[in-house]
Amino acid sequence: MEGPESGKRNTRAGIFSFGRRCKAKEAGMTLIDPELHIGSGRMRDCYIHPDRPDRIIKIQRADCPEHLDPKRAEWNHWQDIRDRHGELPMISACCGMVETSLGQGLVMACIRDADGSLSSPLSSVFEEPEAWDLSEVRLKVELFLAFIVWRNIRLFDLNPGNILLRKDEQQTVRPVAIDLKGPFDNHETLPISSWFPWFSRRKLIRRSKRLLDLIDEKAFKKAA
Repeated sequence: MEGPESGKRNTRAGIFSFGRRCKAKEAGMTLIDPELHIGSGRMRDCYIHPDRPDRIIKIQRADCPEHLDPKRAEWNHWQDIRDRHGELPMISACCGMVETSLGQGLVMACIRDADGSLSSPLSSVFEEPEAWDLSEVRLKVELFLAFIVWRNIRLFDLNPGNILLRKDEQQTVRPVAIDLKGPFDNHETLPISSWFPWFSRRKLIRRSKRLLDLIDEKAFKKAA
């Protein structure tokens, strides 16, 4: 049971937090609460936007190499995708940059299921295959990848953590790509897949096959 001292500490913490929010607002920046953290990648941490639950903020960590700027790369590629193909429901939308208490961040749409919960990554299917309709998941991912290849949308980092499975009211899943660095992060000495459409499509075909093979190996075999 909490006593009077605990109540005083909570009150002081609340006042301190409110003070930080006020200072952040005065400085024209968004205060990031650590409790809003929902995931991390190789170079960035991801938080729910404190003022917009329908958006997230990706912020580079201090250990990100200085010569890399993944937020700018992702923002540039999303604009390229939008200009070439329009806004697509299977591509998470970027909403611009914002100054935060942890540095500049990239604001993106927050992908949620129809019930409001955060959508699960494809990697969760490998962890609990019994909780999913594996045939449906594989089919929807295969159709998603076929569309990406057909339109030659240069999403080269097609790993299970970068694709969310959004569930609608009928629990039907729809894959959504959430990492859009694409041609700006293709790990090639000579980025020919960024220069020539034929090479980018061939690379997408290889990456797509690799992902489908991974689903067969890690989900279907585990469930068998």
